Formats: sequence, C-alpha cells, structure tokens
Amino acid sequence: EVSGNVKATSFIGSGSALTGIAGAEDPGADGWVLRADGTTENASAAIVDFGTEVHIGSNVSHSGGAITLGKSGWYFVIYKMTHYASDSDNSQLYIRVSTTKQTSKVYWESNDPYEGRTGFGLMYAAANTTINIYGTGKWYGHNSVESGTYFMGWLLSP
Repeated sequence: EVSGNVKATSFIGSGSALTGIAGAEDPGADGWVLRADGTTENASAAIVDFGTEVHIGSNVSHSGGAITLGKSGWYFVIYKMTHYASDSDNSQLYIRVSTTKQTSKVYWESNDPYEGRTGFGLMYAAANTTINIYGTGKWYGHNSVESGTYFMGWLLSP
C-alpha cells in the first residue's frame, strides 16, 4: 500500500480497483483558437495575422498571429484558409515553429472562389518559442462562426 502522491506513466491491469485518480491538467490552458475577422491578405510572405481570439489558454499568448508557448511538448496544430472570392492571388502557406517551416504546406492557384484548404501537423516545440502560419495569399474571414479562415492548436504531451 502506498499513500501520498505517486506519479506513474503506466500500469498493468484493468485499473478497476484504482481510486482517487485526478483527471488530466486543463487541456484548454495550452491551446488556442484564432479566426480571421475579415478579409486578410499577405501580398508577400509573412505571418498570417488572425484578428479574433476565440480562445487563448492561460499558458499561451498571442501577438500578431504568432502563438508563444508556455510549455515544451508535442503540439497538434490545424489551420484552414479560405480563398477570398475570385481574387487573383495564389496561396502558399506553412506551419512554422519560430522561423522553421514544418509539415503541411497548403497551396492553390488563383481564381478558386471561396475554395478552402486545411493543413495540420504534429510537432515538438520548446517553451517560449512561437508557432505561426506563414505565407502569401488573400483569404476570407468573418467575425463569427461563419469565418472560413482559422488557426488552432493544443498541447498533446509535454
């Protein structure tokens, strides 16, 4: 018999006799949801500045489209970009950790009205680094759930 706090990474058995187990830390604390609140355009490659903070966890911060992480670990990141009307801009985007491009390039040619593309990736990032969406294009946004352009992520495992 053990009393007090015990940290275990795994156990053998069904776990049916275990009691007093606390739930995981608050998953929202290490996550974010941003959306574009209007038409957004990057004529040259830059960080996409999503205008609306739907959710910013207590362990992350947001500035100019970049999320600064409070904890090191494996993050799952998703972004969806919706081409603005019949604009002639091509879109080419990446997820970046700091300034390093990660998985999930999204690209499409001009004149695809309101065509949406989604990118996602699982990546390790250290505390106090940033995650951002970087690229060129012109995208549709809206200041409600109607927005077709968003960026979200959360810590899966420290």
